Amino acid sequence: MFLNFLGGKIGGVIQTVATICKLIPLIVIIGFGLFQSDSQPLQLLPIEAGKDISFASGLGGALLAAMFAYEGWTNVGSMAGEMKNPKKILPRAIFLGLCCCYGSLCSYKCSLSYDFTAGSCCR
Repeated sequence: MFLNFLGGKIGGVIQTVATICKLIPLIVIIGFGLFQSDSQPLQLLPIEAGKDISFASGLGGALLAAMFAYEGWTNVGSMAGEMKNPKKILPRAIFLGLCCCYGSLCSYKCSLSYDFTAGSCCR
């Protein structure tokens, strides 16, 4: 917040350093996962959310947490000042964005189920 007082160039340098510091642990984790010697078989299904939690409510909670982790969902209302007709466009944009996310999730699930059913007999 107070980095803007230092100037744009210093803020850009700090942003670049912070981004690199965030990417280094991810690269290390990916490296450990790729070069691990004793690998375990990957089991994607069956997915269980918990003892008394259904799969749908577990997936909904995870999606809700992921959406709020992304700053775009918490600050989506601040775009209303930039739009010509925010009462009409903003709800439509939110709805279509959610439909695109849900559609891509459903298409991933369909391709995954095809791979586990028909894809396994075609190999």
